[in-house]
Amino acid sequence: MSEAAHLVEYTREEPSAWLMPNRPDELNAFSDEPVTALMERCRQCDADGDAHIAILHGNGRAFSA
Repeated sequence: MSEAAHLVEYTREEPSAWLMPNRPDELNAFSDEPVTALMERCRQCDADGDAHIAILHGNGRAFSA
């Protein structure tokens, strides 16, 4: 499992791809590692022929600090 799989989860419910930052203890704050993971997940979504829209949704009580 890559670091992106832990820091930003990716699920798909056709036609939507859900990208979810997964650092609820840090209020999903972005730093270099989560940004890199998000970019990797965006590339995954771009390559996913069944995903027509990407939804960014935070895990926990905050979208992002």
